[in-house]
Amino acid sequence: MDDRVIIHFPDGHTEAGDIFISPTEIVFYKRNPMAVHMKGIASVLHRGQESLRLNISGIVRGQKGKYKVGSDAYFITMRSGTTFVLCFYTPRRMIPYLDSLLR
Repeated sequence: MDDRVIIHFPDGHTEAGDIFISPTEIVFYKRNPMAVHMKGIASVLHRGQESLRLNISGIVRGQKGKYKVGSDAYFITMRSGTTFVLCFYTPRRMIPYLDSLLR
């Protein structure tokens, strides 16, 4: 399953891009600023640079919540204790899917 997303990293920086979620891993591709202006097939073909890969088995907790200005977000806590905050373009579709994987 895939969607556009803004990820807030544990070190405080934020990246926008595309996320692909499978039953075994979450892969995030940072979107090139030029790709934002592409239309149609060009936008689909330009995925961006892989910026983050998380194994589902390394996630100890996933939780829906609100982030900053009240937008729906999903908080992922890894075994190491680091937490990533995912703000999806379509949270009503993506958050239940992630919840089902992490239960």
